[in-house]
Amino acid sequence: MGRERVAIPLENGTDDGATLDPNFEYVNAVDDHDSFQTHIDFSLACRCANDCQVDCPCLARCTYDADGHLTGRAVELADKAELGVILECSSCCFCSNKCRSRVAQKGVHCGLEVYRTRKYGWAVRTCSLILKGSFVCEYTGELISDADADKREDDTYLFEIVDETSAYCIDAKFKGNVSRFINHSCEANLVTLRVVWDANIRHLPHICFYAKRDIQQ
Repeated sequence: MGRERVAIPLENGTDDGATLDPNFEYVNAVDDHDSFQTHIDFSLACRCANDCQVDCPCLARCTYDADGHLTGRAVELADKAELGVILECSSCCFCSNKCRSRVAQKGVHCGLEVYRTRKYGWAVRTCSLILKGSFVCEYTGELISDADADKREDDTYLFEIVDETSAYCIDAKFKGNVSRFINHSCEANLVTLRVVWDANIRHLPHICFYAKRDIQQ
């Protein structure tokens, strides 16, 4: 299913005969229709030749450890909604794709499966252990203004983003990825964070999910 680095199986083990909406299109990036494009802030870029060096400002603000997981402190702050925006290296940086400050931008890399439940409809589960602090997936869909979101009848898949200067939404009703099928829980095992790469920090953060604890298969 989809266009991820790792194939995502789709399984309906129930007898309800349900299938995905034929109008649904799997997209692994936010569709912004070019209307929300903003300039890249080059002041956030580094000039490291390979990986970011010790004195690099990108590494100084990096919230990932050497294995590409959020640090324990970052997870703690994220769970209390106190972490703020994560700044990853961008295409303006000179560092390689292997830099530890490039994680969410690489997309889904853990084994996930969309499956059918009798009680909650479609849901997502992991096919292998996901370690605490791991990037799981980005919330993708159509990027629309807050005003346009108010005009849409179904808000089931709307994810609103509000910052100091603007408000907009990602609607995954007709376009989205595996994140569209993640269900809410009172004992959530994911934290939601805004991550920036290749965009002005004030306008286009990516909405990303990370494991707040180890998630068993």
